[in-house]
Amino acid sequence: MLKRISILLALIILVGGSGYLLSSKWHGDSAAASSRTAQTGLERIDEEASSIVIPEGTEIEVRLLNTLSTKSNRVGDQFSASVERPIQVDGREIVPRDATVLGVVTSVKESGRLKGRSYISLRLQSIQLRSGKKLEVATNSVSRLGTSNRNRNLALMGGGAGVGAGIGAIAAGGKGLAIGGPVGFGAGLATKALIRGHEVTIPSETLLHFKLKEPKNVNVS
Repeated sequence: MLKRISILLALIILVGGSGYLLSSKWHGDSAAASSRTAQTGLERIDEEASSIVIPEGTEIEVRLLNTLSTKSNRVGDQFSASVERPIQVDGREIVPRDATVLGVVTSVKESGRLKGRSYISLRLQSIQLRSGKKLEVATNSVSRLGTSNRNRNLALMGGGAGVGAGIGAIAAGGKGLAIGGPVGFGAGLATKALIRGHEVTIPSETLLHFKLKEPKNVNVS
């Protein structure tokens, strides 16, 4: 009888101990899971607290570090600039003065001989932050348009026709006038063909103003 009681007590102790161990393990796992969840939440809160949004429409004033020209540049050419005025959000400086900026030529056209004006368009691509990371940005395009020689060329064309007519009249009277005029006009066109409009040149150190086309989230940690 005593032996049976001893065995029964041993079983009770064994079952109780197993239950305690299982309960401890469950509570331990539950606590660990809760801790991981809390840690993830804190990391998320910390990440949100260290991020600032630069609003759409924010102006980015830069100083050009290269000379750009419709004569020498092509679409896709990159250029460098530096931030002239710090970018701030709610009084906090996000991008410092003199931060390096990279941009790209988006369109370019040389002036034509007979028609067309030169132009060049630029936009920004990225800004170097203090952390060393590059902030990719989308901005509007800034363009420059060259002047035209249209009036000057028309005057040259008219002058060429008048000279041709005069020479024809002296050489052969009325008939020469009819012939000399078209010949002179052709000479005027030839002269015009040699004269292009003005090319666009944007010198180094030129100040340019761009605007963000969409808000940009910046990690400032």
